[in-house]
Amino acid sequence: MSRHRLHAVAAIAAAAFLFTGCSAPSASDAGSTPAPTATPSPTPTIDPGPVELTKEEAGERYLAIVCASNALGAQMNEQLDEKEAQWLNGKEPNISKIKSIAAQSIAVDRLGIELFDDPYYIWPSSVAAHIRTVRDAFVAEQGTLDTIANAKNFKTIYNVTWPDSGSAPQEIRYQLGLSTDTTASCAGKDKLLDGLHAEMVARTEYLAQFLEPDED
Repeated sequence: MSRHRLHAVAAIAAAAFLFTGCSAPSASDAGSTPAPTATPSPTPTIDPGPVELTKEEAGERYLAIVCASNALGAQMNEQLDEKEAQWLNGKEPNISKIKSIAAQSIAVDRLGIELFDDPYYIWPSSVAAHIRTVRDAFVAEQGTLDTIANAKNFKTIYNVTWPDSGSAPQEIRYQLGLSTDTTASCAGKDKLLDGLHAEMVARTEYLAQFLEPDED
């Protein structure tokens, strides 16, 4: 084969190489990797709320919140009646028990206030306004209970003014089909408050991790 023939063959081979795309890999091609797939956002395993309470659920929740306070209130009334009789007969009663009940009531009512303020649950419209009234009475009662808890004598306790929630508690009971008897209806329910509050705290902390961060 002549030199001219060899040159022609080489030129054809080079052209074929170019047109078939068999060029040498570029630096960018050598390091290419597949595009990453999007990671799905985590979702909570419980209802993120808010949750509308049924009439039955609202009744159970209401009793779980107020019954601990009612139980302490009954103890307080018993002590007040006993000490008042002594005081009116010219004696200075021992008020340590009353002060202790008042201190417990401050803590219990505070948990109740926080549960009434929990936005996760929506109360039925028939009782929502009355629930707010009872909640506000719990707040107002904090000052009265604090006065009792720090009293130096029974006269101070005797002269305290108790806030009044009016007919709201009984209206709630009527609307939710609960007994008017605040003692009988609370049997076995005066120990539920701590667990209910603990559930609220745990739920709030759990759901907080799924909240979208505020944008600047």
